[in-house]
Amino acid sequence: MPRLLNFAVCDRILIEDAGQASLIRITQGVTATLQDDGTKIPQKAVGAKEWAIFTLWKQTAEDRDRPFVQVIQIFWPDKSEFKKQELPFRFQPDKDQQNRIVINGFPVGQEGDVTVNMWLEADSKRVGEIHTWIVRVKHEIAKA
Repeated sequence: MPRLLNFAVCDRILIEDAGQASLIRITQGVTATLQDDGTKIPQKAVGAKEWAIFTLWKQTAEDRDRPFVQVIQIFWPDKSEFKKQELPFRFQPDKDQQNRIVINGFPVGQEGDVTVNMWLEADSKRVGEIHTWIVRVKHEIAKA
């Protein structure tokens, strides 16, 4: 079973020609700024922010030629699902697997913890544990 070496939520991922990844601004919190006019943010508001999820997997001998699917599932603070996305992959011989998922729009409508869960599947079954990343969403009033 593959071993997870890195899992992170960040603003952007740059991968150079040699394959080395740079994670730009690892994300632990997001602030949505409100106007000071009493306007409320809708519960399901999505901010116009592109962001990314990065994983790095180390293969074992038994992983060769075996198809995997990396699944991410993102939840609003109220625990309802925001997004679910799958990324199929196979390991290249003698190489670790870097996966990058870019998402347009960040869930900012609710204050609290946005939960990003990630796991691997093989043969339509989860293999290994569910890994979790939390991003705290805060609302603040714009200063005049």
